[in-house]
Amino acid sequence: MKQLRNIFAAMVLATTIIAGCSDDDTVPVEPTTSNILTHTNVNLAAQGNTVYGNLYDADRDSTFRVQFYGRERALAELIYFYDTADKSVLASPALPKLTSVMNYSGYISGDLMVGAHSSRLKKLTAFTAAQFDALNDSTALKSAYLSVNTSDDQVTNLAPNDVIGFLTSTGRTALLKVVSIDGNGGASSINFTVKTER
Repeated sequence: MKQLRNIFAAMVLATTIIAGCSDDDTVPVEPTTSNILTHTNVNLAAQGNTVYGNLYDADRDSTFRVQFYGRERALAELIYFYDTADKSVLASPALPKLTSVMNYSGYISGDLMVGAHSSRLKKLTAFTAAQFDALNDSTALKSAYLSVNTSDDQVTNLAPNDVIGFLTSTGRTALLKVVSIDGNGGASSINFTVKTER
């Protein structure tokens, strides 16, 4: 009986050693994660629409109304409004004509631009909506953004599938794709997706 116990113990030990050695040459594969953040279903309202906020802060993925635009002035990168000449517009919150656009609607009095973040943005005509959808790497995102190199503080006549490049208030590269524009004039709203580097 003692011999049987020793043989059984030797077999268990040998099986453990063999099983333990079989995986020694393999390296565990770490799951890959994207080095960009995607924010979907972002809605902004034009100056006459009270359903959504007018301003967008990509770093915090948050929207807020012009009326409550206080300490966030230096954080928001984009504001949406409608202009009869330029139609649907995304702009820097420091755009000079915003004071008259927003005052005209009775939203705010005084100088809207004081302390506002001065964004630079541009439509990327050589970067398609399909390329935006497939984008999952910050190197490609930065490469697309490098084509921006602009002093433009607004993009006008926006339409679905337009792709816009900008920097966040903390200096991260960002691209935006217009999904839809609903409504007309100052009562319109825009829906978009944003991709930023982590």
